[in-house]
This record gives sequence, structure tokens and C-alpha cells, in this order.
Amino acid sequence: MTFSIARSMKLGRCSKRKKKTLLSPTRKKRRASVQPIKKGDKVDLSTLLFTKQRDYLLRGDKQRVQAKQLAGKVIFVGAPDAALCSAQEVCSTPQEQRFEERYSLMPWLTIPFSDLKTRKHLETRFGGIAGFSDRYPVSFVIDPEGVVLQDNGGFYFQEYGAPGYPFSDEKINIINSEDDAAIQHPSITTLLASPERNYVISNSGDQVLVSDLEDKVVALYFYEELPIGESPDADDLTPKIEMVYRQLAKNENFEIVLIYAHDTVYTYDCTTEASFRKTFSKMPWLALPFKDPNCKRLQRIFDHPLSLKDLGPDPTLVIIGPHGNFIEEYGVDILLNFGIAAYPFTRKSAAKLEAEKAKRVKLEMFWRDPNTFFRQKDGPDVSFYLVIWCKL
Repeated sequence: MTFSIARSMKLGRCSKRKKKTLLSPTRKKRRASVQPIKKGDKVDLSTLLFTKQRDYLLRGDKQRVQAKQLAGKVIFVGAPDAALCSAQEVCSTPQEQRFEERYSLMPWLTIPFSDLKTRKHLETRFGGIAGFSDRYPVSFVIDPEGVVLQDNGGFYFQEYGAPGYPFSDEKINIINSEDDAAIQHPSITTLLASPERNYVISNSGDQVLVSDLEDKVVALYFYEELPIGESPDADDLTPKIEMVYRQLAKNENFEIVLIYAHDTVYTYDCTTEASFRKTFSKMPWLALPFKDPNCKRLQRIFDHPLSLKDLGPDPTLVIIGPHGNFIEEYGVDILLNFGIAAYPFTRKSAAKLEAEKAKRVKLEMFWRDPNTFFRQKDGPDVSFYLVIWCKL
């Protein structure tokens, strides 16, 4: 797979603002005629990323990469998550030094800091490249022929990862079709196994064949390792799930598989294999290996983590029936509201419990005072007991 990344970085000014200058009508017209690049456009990267004086990009270690080395590759053009300092800030560290310090930690390519003209031109052509687009920084995926495949590349990176390469609509549609098939004809094997791996692991490192789980009710537990200082919702939930798990493990054909989320908004900068092992060592159930590609796939299929804008079920605990005979996405709500009595934690079992509860409800339970009277619209007052026994 050949894949390169080029990033254009816009730095805020750390000095005093310059006075605005009036543009001539000719310059205004020329600037207005520059149209932002969008999906489906064809661009010439040789003129966008390079100049007559500079035919290279830089790596973080200052190594030069010639323009010809990018031939035949898919290019991701993106922006940093934020400007290094804003126009209003007074920076004690020179801009170029801040740029070098930050960029030295990044593995991809960049336009030299000194080439302000090219960076400004890219900002214009890519529609304000240093800004944000919802959750994702503005970013573009461009194929070897210069066709813009996506104008929100960060979304596709986050949702599909490396299996989404080259991030064309055709490739994304293939993956989406596979996801749909996994839901329409579910089985624990199609959901958890892959061509490279046919097992899940225990916290002692033992491998358990996924096929051994086909006869069981399996709960997929999507877990986010929250950074220090965040609300420990997952840590509050885990003991409750563990209590139910230990009770069911004695007599029922039940198993839980941990799906450890490592690259969500809350976890991408605070999860490591060490944090995974530390957390998993305290759990009695099974897990997918750390950073297994199926983790991202399952998060995509079951829409985890739930967005604040979404009105769907909380996908923290997804229940898969034996041989995939049902999928219950409201598992965590059912378990927390009804407890072990609702096993196997489906809406059907929860409705049955609600119906049984309703049968036990008697009218007199709503009134503590037996001397309660009801006033008729056209008639005498009627005692509470007459309402019950005479069914008025």
C-alpha cells in the first residue's frame, strides 16, 4: 500500500497586526475567482504543494521528500487541530520554533515553515484549511490522478481506519455493504472473528475460539478509558455488569467480550496497551486484543460512542443471541433497570417483566386514605370503596 500525507499548517501571528491595505479592483476580482476545492474536483498537486524554487516537502526529521516520490500515491492534505497561537496572543517562543517542536512529533510531510505564500494559497484553495468541520479538522483525500476523493477525510480515517484505503466512495460502499450484511445475518463469528484471528483472549492471555461462543448469549461491552478528571461513568457501570456476570456465569450460557475503545474523542490520547492490560486484568470476561481492527468495525456497526445528537440506543452493551438469533442494542438500559431478572436482556424479556408488574397493581394502592371521596359531575359524592367494589 502506498500512502502519503501532506499537512499544511497555518500559524497565528504573534506580533502586532498589520494595517489593512486596500485591494485594487483587479486583485479583488482575482481573489474572488479562486474557488475552494471540493469533492470530485481534479487538482494539480505539483502546483499546489510545490513551487519553481522548491520541489520537495519536509519530514519531521528535516529529511526532504522530492515531488517525484509522491507520484502514484494517495495524498491526504490536512490541517493541524488548531493554530499554534492566535493573532491576539503574545508568544514568548518564536513561531518557527513552535512549529518545529510540534511538527517534529508528526510522521507525515509538511510544507516548509518559510513558504508562507504556498501555505496561504492552500488555505484559500481548501476553503479555510485551518478551521474545523464539526468534529474533524478540514482535510482532503486526493488520488494519484489528482481527483479529490473526499473533502472530509478525517471522518473517513476515524470511521474506517486503514481498511478504508483508498477512501474512495466505491471502497466505502463495499465496507458499508459488509457492515449491513453482518447485521442482517448476524453471528458471533462474523462479528468478532477475522481472517487473521479466530479467537478472543482472557486476561491471563489464553485464547478462546470465537466459534466456542456461538451457542451462548454474548454481550459486547464497549468500554472507554476516561482520562483523569473526567466523569467515571464506565467505572461505575463495570461493577454492576460484573455482579450480573458472576451470577449468570454459574448457571447460564452467557459471556461478555470487552471492546476496548482506543481512539474516540475521549480516549485517543490516554489509552495504551498498558492501560488496556491494567483495565482488563480486573475484568473476569473475554476481550478482543488491543487495537484489533474489529474494534473499530464494531464501533461503526453499533454507532459507538453515542453522539449527543443521536436519539438511538446506548450501545455500551450490545447483546447477541445464540447463533445470532437476535441483536439487542438496549442491553445496558435493560440490565440497569431490570437487573438479572431480565436475562437475556432483550426488550421482550423487559416487557414481560413490566406486564407481570402491572398485573400486581391494584387501584387501592394509589390512595392511602380509605375515606377518599370522588365528586360526580351531576350527582352525590362517591366513596373510594364504592368505586372499587361497585365498579362505578
